[in-house]
Amino acid sequence: MLYFIEMISGKDFDHQVRVIKIGFTKNLKKRLSTYYTHNGLYEVVKVLKGKEFDWECEQILHSHFANKRYDRREFFIKDEELMETILGIKTRDDILKLRKNSYLKWERLKFQKMFKGLLAMNWNIIKTVCDKDIDFVIDYILTKESYNKVEDINIFESVKNLFGVDILDYPEEIKECANDFFNEYNKISTRQKKLKFLCEKLPTLNELERTCILGSITETRFQEYIEVLGLDECKAQAYNTSLLNKKLNIVGFDENLLNDTIYNEFKVGQSYSNPYIKQKLGEIYKDNNYRATAKAVDLDKFFNIKHKKIKDETDKWVHGVLILSKK
Repeated sequence: MLYFIEMISGKDFDHQVRVIKIGFTKNLKKRLSTYYTHNGLYEVVKVLKGKEFDWECEQILHSHFANKRYDRREFFIKDEELMETILGIKTRDDILKLRKNSYLKWERLKFQKMFKGLLAMNWNIIKTVCDKDIDFVIDYILTKESYNKVEDINIFESVKNLFGVDILDYPEEIKECANDFFNEYNKISTRQKKLKFLCEKLPTLNELERTCILGSITETRFQEYIEVLGLDECKAQAYNTSLLNKKLNIVGFDENLLNDTIYNEFKVGQSYSNPYIKQKLGEIYKDNNYRATAKAVDLDKFFNIKHKKIKDETDKWVHGVLILSKK
């Protein structure tokens, strides 16, 4: 069986991080007794019982969440994306699907590490023929090009064939600077220490070196921490990504405008299905630059609600809520 346990970790009492341990065991009771001895503060989030949830499933999950790993191999930083995936797992097939998704995700991350900085350096050229963003260009190349592995892609030929423009390569001294940086960076084991190293290195770089290195960083949200919050704020939060995530979720949006938009969309006395609520909140969050994953239960923050079954547009009974009053 597989188990998912929430714990508190961190380098000291002032910089604590919520983590999820993902493990495999044949005897959950015995395994939990060891946690009680060594870590009295924990909570079992979910258990998947049955022989089909085996060691292979554990390894697939560890691989899928590798970019969220914290300190030890089986610990992962708790966030909305991780919890949504975990809570959505019902069968072994759900986990096996993640293996394919993980492969595609790692192919994209590998491409980003190799070429995103180069595309950023040439963006003034590319944007003359493409009105999309750089992530669209990456996805377009990966979709349109035929390759067995990302290393086979010739980025210069790909951009020329797909967009009709010639791009320039980095000067040799920039390549050397990036290689020196990543030789040290890739030896660092934790996200917190990697972010600290990156933030301390950036002020010593020129603009082109910075573009090359930042564009090649694949760790989730690192660029947002630096470009939205800034180096000083990263240092002030001791490079703790959980604290920085909370900062990102509240920066850059007007809370009053967000609340007004939600109150205008959802009316007291009306019933709404959970899928509709999630979809609409997702659109509202995006429009208001609110960085959070929309969930139907979020409506409870704004209204007093009553859970009930309602009919959707296909006349099928689904879970939903009746809005009783504003909070």
